[in-house]
Amino acid sequence: LLRRPDPEAAAAQLCPGRLDPPTRWTADLHPIRAYQAIDPTRLSLAGYDDFHAIPDASLEAAIEGVVDAEGPVHFDTLADRLLAAADVGRLGSRIRERIEARLQALSATPDLSQRGGFVARPAQFLKPPYRDWREAPEKTRRLEAVSDEELMLALFRAVLDGNANDAETAMNAGIHAIGFTRLTD
Repeated sequence: LLRRPDPEAAAAQLCPGRLDPPTRWTADLHPIRAYQAIDPTRLSLAGYDDFHAIPDASLEAAIEGVVDAEGPVHFDTLADRLLAAADVGRLGSRIRERIEARLQALSATPDLSQRGGFVARPAQFLKPPYRDWREAPEKTRRLEAVSDEELMLALFRAVLDGNANDAETAMNAGIHAIGFTRLTD
């Protein structure tokens, strides 16, 4: 907090570090925005006779494209986008193994990480987007597809907005705000 800000200062000078990449979980205070699913045709995986014929570099670029657009993204959602892009109907064990192998290779770099069943850029885990899941594709619109970091943000926003008299009310208000029905037992 700057007690005597420079009257000529603007943006980052008034809040030092505001533009730096997050180093710990940070709440997104922007207005809620619609969930944006990537168009599978943008992933450039079409035209191969077999999913295993896709070059590793192309598959890794497609994985990064999905993560950039939808991260943190659940593995099932990621696989669904890749299969749609490659015009493959079903996720078999061999295809799952291939995707997991490419994810493992990408996770060995500092650019991508996995937590539980989710894949994201490290900054996406630290500052998850505040998204309205009502706009997500039907197969994606599941509470299980929302990362813990994003659920924590929904809870934080519910408390911040004053919609929380107790923990259960806060959880229900948080998930309702991002497009899901109330929690049940």
